[in-house]
Amino acid sequence: LLGQTCGLLATIFDSDAIFLYGDLANDKILYQSILEETFQQNLYPGVSTSLIYSNLSASAPALGAAFFALDKILNDFLIQKTELIEQ
Repeated sequence: LLGQTCGLLATIFDSDAIFLYGDLANDKILYQSILEETFQQNLYPGVSTSLIYSNLSASAPALGAAFFALDKILNDFLIQKTELIEQ
């Protein structure tokens, strides 16, 4: 079921990667082959999303959110500064 869900989400959002972390990543030896097989079967042709198993454990969501926010803030700042330079 997880492989199907990840494959369908990757097809809908055309994401570059899906990250699995925590116990899912730590215990991947138990299910990795069937997960990746089911994942690939549920991807739309041409979608090249990867499954990535993170080593960050429970801190992964917080770090991802922080980097996303930092990227947004810096991007907005740079756009604002370049617009001022062009004027």
